[in-house]
Amino acid sequence: MNDFDIRKVANALIFFIDKKVYSLTKTKFIKMMFFVDKLHLEKYGRSVFGDFYRKLPKGPVPSLTYSIIDSAAAINCDNEDIEDFVREFSAYISVSCKPSKYKGGMTIFDKKSEFNEKIFSKSEVDVLNIVADKYRDFTVNDIIKATHETEEFKKTPMNFSISEEAMAGHNKNYVSFWGKEFNKLNAVIN
Repeated sequence: MNDFDIRKVANALIFFIDKKVYSLTKTKFIKMMFFVDKLHLEKYGRSVFGDFYRKLPKGPVPSLTYSIIDSAAAINCDNEDIEDFVREFSAYISVSCKPSKYKGGMTIFDKKSEFNEKIFSKSEVDVLNIVADKYRDFTVNDIIKATHETEEFKKTPMNFSISEEAMAGHNKNYVSFWGKEFNKLNAVIN
């Protein structure tokens, strides 16, 4: 279990911008985050970002990241719980809203700094590359459809969290074991 790391979220976004990912909107980015965490959990038994995903009608959504992006775009700015994350995210990424035919418009990202590879492990950068290359040219609807086709999405009830164990595929026992060990350690510390 990784702790949530806003620097990794912001730098992954910079990475995808640098990779010229087509139509990199909020929806596409959060679906790509899902695939990065899913692939890294499957291959290495741990998530990259430390966010938790909720099954929603348009696919898995990393709950904390979604709130931070919305707050950075001046939507739902009244959430004091994530104010520090929003401030740090905003140091890396500029978020704006472009009018569109959809309710609320389309969220657009611009980077404010260069990608910082040092905050990622080699395996995390490898997975970022795999996901960027695979989903670069997907439309938002294509990537939503791809998330709906994953087993963990199909098996999770609507509005429930998608567990890291489910996302880890064949590595689920490893992830489950370390999750329990983390909880035991946390109980001793607290």
